[in-house]
Amino acid sequence: MSQVLSAPMARMFIALLSASAIWTVQCRPVLPDTMIAGYTNQATPQVILNTVKQGCNVLFWSFMEMEGNEITTKGLVQGSVTADKIQPVHAGLVAMGRTDVVHMLSIGGWNVQHHIAGSCGGQNCSGAAYAASFRKFNADMVKNVPGFPGFAGIDWDIEGVNQAGSPSNMFKEAELQIILDMSESLRQDFLVSMVPPQSYFDCHQPNFDLSLQNAATSTPGFHYHAKNIYALLYAKCPKCFDVVMIQIYEGWSRAGFDLYWAGKTSNIGAEGWPRHATEQNMSDVVLENARCLVEGFDVDFGGFMGVGKAHIALPAEKVVIGLGIWPGVKGSFKVPYFTGSSAGAAWCKGLLDSYARIRGFAYWTISSDTPTSSYAGDLNTAMKGCSPTVSV
Repeated sequence: MSQVLSAPMARMFIALLSASAIWTVQCRPVLPDTMIAGYTNQATPQVILNTVKQGCNVLFWSFMEMEGNEITTKGLVQGSVTADKIQPVHAGLVAMGRTDVVHMLSIGGWNVQHHIAGSCGGQNCSGAAYAASFRKFNADMVKNVPGFPGFAGIDWDIEGVNQAGSPSNMFKEAELQIILDMSESLRQDFLVSMVPPQSYFDCHQPNFDLSLQNAATSTPGFHYHAKNIYALLYAKCPKCFDVVMIQIYEGWSRAGFDLYWAGKTSNIGAEGWPRHATEQNMSDVVLENARCLVEGFDVDFGGFMGVGKAHIALPAEKVVIGLGIWPGVKGSFKVPYFTGSSAGAAWCKGLLDSYARIRGFAYWTISSDTPTSSYAGDLNTAMKGCSPTVSV
């Protein structure tokens, strides 16, 4: 039996629907205006909590994988995210009065085989099914860690593997489509970030292909670079990604080429090169990469997935520079090292330049911090030094 609503009842019903819609929008998680983020990578609760105390305000829990339309730990070689790991950190954050810290779930990691597509038996693997699995995983985590607000969203970190010639060193269209569909399915309620190695989203590279085994500019014998594969994802759906965090610490990265060889191929193999970088060198490279991403760059995608030539320019608030610290990095020319003070100085210079006023930094990895000192603290000190209003 149908019933016609009276005019007052109809207006009340519409008002309730409008209020519900507003509430939904307001409940979508929000990232800090200025962001200092770290990847947990099996760090102890004590170390994670000290890192937050010293300035980290976004935690990327690493890692989970996707296979058979499920969020899973199968095949992971770098650990997984469980309630047992989150519970003591959450309790510590509550005790510190830091429930403002944002939690993100990172998917993938280096040297994890790609099983996103083609692993679902008689049914198709789909972004919608993976999104539903994430929602369930998140709800279970909230249930199992009392008071935990849940993950604010997901972070795409699917990369290549060590085995040369592996199928996982080549992206497939079906995998890319699943990433896009899952991001689109979640973005109304969750944040979505990507953290590509620099060659996967290279503002100095006009070319594109699906391979993750291209040669590095500074070291042609190193064949684990990409050509703008993640830039394609952004070109297809800019609204799907809240932040783009470029790993300028990628092995033999273009940033490292600029830092240690001044960006000149003629310096490769010449006497005095690679150089030992100064703080000024480091700061200049970080700032240049921020400007490059915001000013934009052209890529020819060759019509793949319907994308031809495209100009990609990131809003400054979406740009986060990814930095790397772990044992051995400081003495290696393979992985460019940037001090927290030099990166912070670049950020400060960016405050005077609308093209470089980026959101902040993320670093790998918190597990290389200690219970008393952290890279986040170095960044925080430098960034607060030029902007007292920064709340990190």
